Amino acid sequence: MREKIAALSHDSEASLPDEAFAMVAESEGQPKRRQLPLRNAGEVKAAAAWLEKYRDEFLYPDRRKIADRIFEKAGEFGATLGDHSEFIEKLAGFGTCDAETIAVELEKRAQLIWRKDAEAATEIRNLAAIVRSSPIESRQPHQLEKMATAIDQLDFNYGLNKLYADGLDRPEDALFQITEKVATSFISDHIETTTGSVYELSKLAELSPTAVRNWMGDDFTEAVTGGDGLMLDLEKLATILPTLPRDDAGMFDRMVGSLGVSPVGTVPTGGHQLSQDRLFELAAQRQPVAVG
Repeated sequence: MREKIAALSHDSEASLPDEAFAMVAESEGQPKRRQLPLRNAGEVKAAAAWLEKYRDEFLYPDRRKIADRIFEKAGEFGATLGDHSEFIEKLAGFGTCDAETIAVELEKRAQLIWRKDAEAATEIRNLAAIVRSSPIESRQPHQLEKMATAIDQLDFNYGLNKLYADGLDRPEDALFQITEKVATSFISDHIETTTGSVYELSKLAELSPTAVRNWMGDDFTEAVTGGDGLMLDLEKLATILPTLPRDDAGMFDRMVGSLGVSPVGTVPTGGHQLSQDRLFELAAQRQPVAVG
């Protein structure tokens, strides 16, 4: 029975196109090898778990291709990847980071190989300096992919991949750390004013309604406290604050500043919405950067 089941499974897989497998490998003089079939949501989730467990067996370009296929099939079958979702997003390149993170990752590697290859270490530090001088260009998706491939090759050539278990970040974990999920969470937890200030919503919860009334007047206070004047309603504040005229928003900035609350960052005014680049910058600044 086992032999018959295996034969049926083999025949079934043989009829599938290459696109139905997460891994398709071809080498000269060797038959094509196809592994990890993706015929349904269950197989997609199993493939994601397998890749997360064995990703260090592959170079970055190969594991990225596998992740791309898994991500594509997850969408096709409506598969929920659960705990593996963020991992697949990062590995497939659906994320970004700030330029400082890239530079720090390069400098860590330069320090680690300095005694073994001082010339290469110097070149890596020079590259880190270039990244810092061109932060916007460095965060472009095609540049991040090139950088991830280069860092991965560097780690493989110098044996630094053995340090992943000791805290050295894999290139995809560092360079694609700000996923869409993180960015979306950042938006929901922050408010942008018409002056360009971006505030953490939870910090504004600490404002005294009395201080708000003294600075902003009765109408505004009643609107953001639900009329009782006793406690700020953050949902109402998140709705009203971004619509304030610039003069009133400037007054709000001065008020919260006098009460010790600072914005997490600023954005260019005129648009009333965070651009993707600036959003990712601010979100990245809120993430801890591992240094060893």
